[in-house]
Amino acid sequence: MLDRALAPELPDSDEGLDRYSPSGTPLSRQPGSGWDSDPDAPLEIEEDLEFPDDREGAFPPRWLPSGTSPIACEPEAVRRAVLDWRIEAMGHQPRHHMARDLLHAGLLGDPRTVKYHELTANPPDWIRERAAHVPPKFRIPAIQHTALDYLHRSHLGLLWANAKNHHGPLDRDFLYNGQEYGLLLSLAACRPVGALLAWQGAETRTFDFTCGYARVCPWCHARKVLDLHERLVAGPCRPERMEGKAYVRIGLSIQGDDLRSNAAFADFARKCGRDVVREGARWRIGGMHSMRSYVDAGGVKLVRDFLDATVGQFVARFGITGGIVTFQVGPQLSRDEVDWDPFDYRYALDVVGEQDRPDRRKDLWDTLGFATGDYPRLYCENGQATGLRGELATGTDPGALRLLLAGPAYRSLAARKMAVNDTAPRYQGGRGGVLRRPPWFLADPLQWWPHYEATRRLRLYSAFGTWKEELARARAGNQEAQPAVLADRSRRNQAEAIHRRQKLLKEARAIGKGLGHKMLRAAMGNAGHHVSERDARWLARKID
Repeated sequence: MLDRALAPELPDSDEGLDRYSPSGTPLSRQPGSGWDSDPDAPLEIEEDLEFPDDREGAFPPRWLPSGTSPIACEPEAVRRAVLDWRIEAMGHQPRHHMARDLLHAGLLGDPRTVKYHELTANPPDWIRERAAHVPPKFRIPAIQHTALDYLHRSHLGLLWANAKNHHGPLDRDFLYNGQEYGLLLSLAACRPVGALLAWQGAETRTFDFTCGYARVCPWCHARKVLDLHERLVAGPCRPERMEGKAYVRIGLSIQGDDLRSNAAFADFARKCGRDVVREGARWRIGGMHSMRSYVDAGGVKLVRDFLDATVGQFVARFGITGGIVTFQVGPQLSRDEVDWDPFDYRYALDVVGEQDRPDRRKDLWDTLGFATGDYPRLYCENGQATGLRGELATGTDPGALRLLLAGPAYRSLAARKMAVNDTAPRYQGGRGGVLRRPPWFLADPLQWWPHYEATRRLRLYSAFGTWKEELARARAGNQEAQPAVLADRSRRNQAEAIHRRQKLLKEARAIGKGLGHKMLRAAMGNAGHHVSERDARWLARKID
C-alpha cells in the first residue's frame, strides 16, 4: 500500500472549485464543455414555415427517411435489417482503419463481450456470405462490422420491448426525436460507419440520415471522434506546431461502487450539497445498487467534477498548456455471479494535451511512475484502489494522436512506441484510447435508459487552453456555407417541431390557461402526453 493517496484539493467554498485548469477555469466548466448548455433556452423556429400535412397515421416520422430498417426482437428480423445495407468496400484510407480500431479493437480485447467473440470467431453462414465478396484481407473486418451491427440492432429491439412494457403501445401523434420510441427509431435509421455501404432495402431511402446521438450510437460516436482527429491534425496538432513538444495523457477510471465508498468523494459531494453516503444507504435498503441513486444529470455532473478536480490538479503542475478533456460513462459488468449487479457504472475522465516544458517532464515521469510503478492512487473504504493512468509520446510521432484518441488495433505493436504506466484494468476493456466506446449493447434496459437521460446533454469532449484557441481560430478561418444536407435536415426538424406543437396545442387549450409552463407540463403528463420543457414553454405562451 502506498502512502501517496490520490485526492482532489478540496476547496474551502464553492468558488474554490474553479481552480483546476491552467487558465483558472475548471475543465468541466469551460465554455463548450457540455455543462454550460441551457436546457431551457428557447427553440428558434420559423413558425410560418410551410410544410405538407401528413395523412393520418403516416410513418415513419418526418425526421427519418422513408427507407428505414425496422426495429425487431426476433433474430431473423434483426438479420434482415442488417442485410438492408450492402458492404460495397471496407475502405483502405487511414480514417477507415481508425474507425474500425475505434469500434472493434476494444470489443476484441474485452472478455465481457462474449457474444461478439462468438459471432466473429465462428460466424454463422449469413455473416460469412455478407463478407464473401470483399477482398480476403478485409473479410475479418467485414465480419466484425456485421457482428457489431447485429448486436446493436438486437439491443435496440430489447430496449423497444422495455419501452413498450413501461409506456404502452406507440402513439404516433406524440412521437419525439430523442425520446423513448423516437430515439430508438433514430438509432435504428442511422447509417452505419466502418465500411462503405449501399442501401438495398425494400423501400428507397429518400435521404442520408445520421442520428447524432454520439453517447448511445456507435456509428455517430465514431464519426465524432474521426471529425475531432481531423480537426486536431489540421489545427493545434499539426506537425510543425508540435515540434519539440510531447503528447501527455493522464486519466482516472473508477467503478461506481468504489467511488461511493471513497471519503474524498463524499466530502466533495457534501460541499456541493449532496450526501452520497445517505443516498447510497437508502438505495441499498431498497434492494437497488447505490450508484443508481445519483445516475441523473446532476449526479453525473458531480462525478465528473470530482474526477476533474482530482485529475486537473496535475494539469498545471506538469505544464500541460492545452488539450481536451473526455468523460466516458460505461456499463460496469462483473463476471462474478455472486457480486453481479446490472445497475453499476464505470466512470473515466482523461486529459490529453501538449507538454512543452522539458524541465517538468521528469516530474511527470517520476510522479506517474512510468519506471517504478509507484503512481498516485485513489483509495476506497471497500479495499479497492485505482491508479492515475499516464501515457507519454513525442509530439512528432504521426500516429500518437490517433492512438491516444482511438487506441491501438487489437494486438497491435504500434502502442509500444508510447510510454505507459500500465494502470488500466484488462477485465473492463480499459486498455485503449480516451474515446474508445464502451460496449453499451451489453447493458440492461434499466441501466441504459438512466445513462442516456443523464448524459444526453453532455458533450463527448471539451477543449481547453491553446488547443481551444487553435480550434476556434481554424473554425473562424474556414466559415463555409451550411451543406445542403444539413440545411435540409434543419428544415425537416423545424417542420417536425411545428407539426408536433400544433397537435399538442389542442390538448393544452383543453386543459386550461394561466397554468405556467411547469404546471402545464405536469398536467399534460397526467393526461398521458409527454411534453418537453421547451414545448411546454412554447405552449404556455400560445394559450395565455
